[in-house]
Amino acid sequence: MRSDNLEFTLKLLSTEKAAMCLSVSIHWLKASRFRPELDGPPFVKIGRTVRYDIRDLEEWISSRKFRGTHELMK
Repeated sequence: MRSDNLEFTLKLLSTEKAAMCLSVSIHWLKASRFRPELDGPPFVKIGRTVRYDIRDLEEWISSRKFRGTHELMK
């Protein structure tokens, strides 16, 4: 494996590792792929394998920052 491919591979996380990074359950993360109302993070499908790009997780987290609950009503 070439080193440039290794760098790319290290940015893709399994469902289990992504759940750990986000401090959510594996069950919730899996459910969010099928239930749009849960508004889970984007994922990558490679064959039958699901992976989460760390950059997408960081962006998803950033999009959910609020200064108060009043912002949730917008």
